[in-house]
Amino acid sequence: MMKLLEKYPDIAKAIVYRFPIFLIDEAQDTSDVQMKIFELLLENGLERLMLIGDPNQAIYEWRTANPEVFTRKEIEWETLNLYENWRSSKEICAFTDKIVSTDYVSTACNEEIKDFNFKPEIWGYDVNKSLNLETNRLIEEFIRICIIKGISISKEKVAILVRGKDILTEIRNQGDFVRKEPWKEQIRNNGKQEMDVNRIHYRNISKSKYLFDKKDYKESFRLLEKTIFAIKNGKEYVSNDELKEFIEQIDFKKWRIGLFDLLARLPSTDVSLKEWVDLANEVIRGDCFFGISDFEIKIKKGTNEIKFGQIFVDKEVETENYTLGTVHSVKGRTFEAVLLILKEKAYRNKKYVDLINENINENEEKRIIYVGTTRPQKILVIAVPESDKKVWECKFYGNNGCKQKQLDLSAFTCANLS
Repeated sequence: MMKLLEKYPDIAKAIVYRFPIFLIDEAQDTSDVQMKIFELLLENGLERLMLIGDPNQAIYEWRTANPEVFTRKEIEWETLNLYENWRSSKEICAFTDKIVSTDYVSTACNEEIKDFNFKPEIWGYDVNKSLNLETNRLIEEFIRICIIKGISISKEKVAILVRGKDILTEIRNQGDFVRKEPWKEQIRNNGKQEMDVNRIHYRNISKSKYLFDKKDYKESFRLLEKTIFAIKNGKEYVSNDELKEFIEQIDFKKWRIGLFDLLARLPSTDVSLKEWVDLANEVIRGDCFFGISDFEIKIKKGTNEIKFGQIFVDKEVETENYTLGTVHSVKGRTFEAVLLILKEKAYRNKKYVDLINENINENEEKRIIYVGTTRPQKILVIAVPESDKKVWECKFYGNNGCKQKQLDLSAFTCANLS
């Protein structure tokens, strides 16, 4: 689109003639290319362009979004900053403000919600116990509190949110043996253990066939072509723009025929993972079109008998009683109550207890926490590993809050001993 408008400005003029005013919502998730398109429209007569967004909720950098595109315009253009919160209570606003910074203040404005009496809580869970049992224990307690506080349990009003599909898998009762994904994550290089850069590709090739068998052809093709392009270029990720530029330089028809042929030749996914990987690697070794015959899918030991249905879990599951999903899957939605369950580590093994004190503008994982915690109107609970709980409490309740909680616990213990 960008190149089209650059080459043929009359098309841009025709667009702005029909649509003289553009209002872009969620503008913090705009990519450089998308912003360039808007700028080309401005150059060709667009009367007004309004960007609406919250840079603290920019959580799509992995999909080529660039929050700096939005924040630069905040400096260059006339800006109106809004600090009114029409979703959440005062207690939730005060809590989530601390995720942004110590001096950030938003104002709860919803008269029906703002004075709801529930201070956000931080719960701990035991990482040494079954994650399945622990998450379900957390959910049961959370549901009990919702009922006590007068919130009816429904998928429209109550959400259990997670950051990571392994927790999602556990909640869906698929067992501890699939807690971690089966793809090999580390390789030995010169006597040292290193992260295997191809681990994402192992998964994506497999998932593309899984989607193909489910007749989701569009997503299957999209995933496989990005993966093949990344493998050919020795990259972990590639952007949509990089892929488009590559496809423009080759024979698109032959490329798509090659994709279909590879997907059709990959084995059916109704077998064990080990069987599928062995057969799939044979197909890849016989590849003559894409030039990836040296690539080999690798899995961890002890994962041989896992079925594909246990690996590829939907990002969001509408249960009978509540919404269960990842933070990304519910962005933009509102619930009366939210339980956010976090592991010890975020993406790329960064510990949450470290990143919660980092600058939100420089940390997408922290922004994901912010998005998750700003979904509820009335009740917010964050569940973290028990070993991390005190750090979280000190962050959000202050040192006095930590000491008070410790004193209360000591008093409780003494009373029981006596």
